[in-house]
Amino acid sequence: MRYILFSIIILFTFSCATQKEKIKFSEAYPSNYNYSLRWKRFDNLKPYLKKDDYKTLEKIKKKYKESTINSYKIILIKKLDKYSYKVILKREEVLLPSNVLKENIYVQYWYYDKDDKNWKIKKEIKDEN
Repeated sequence: MRYILFSIIILFTFSCATQKEKIKFSEAYPSNYNYSLRWKRFDNLKPYLKKDDYKTLEKIKKKYKESTINSYKIILIKKLDKYSYKVILKREEVLLPSNVLKENIYVQYWYYDKDDKNWKIKKEIKDEN
């Protein structure tokens, strides 16, 4: 009887720990998203967008058709609450057709989609400061 009770407690503890790990935000999410943007691998962005959000994907494709990301660097990741983060990053972008290299700061807002059980990008804003 003790063995069964002990087994149930262990299973419950591990299931709770596993649940917490899935919710944990890491630099990998914005890094993978921005890596895919840089190399224009737009299909790789789908896991980070709202489910079936084709309008946003089309806007992204159109925007990055007119520019190329040379490099990006994540500057800051700030936790806003348990289910949302703010990511500040710097991108070097070449604006086409002029080939002007510009350094821009972007702020990305990420949230945890409980239904999809994945981190999604809510919005990205170019910092004009």
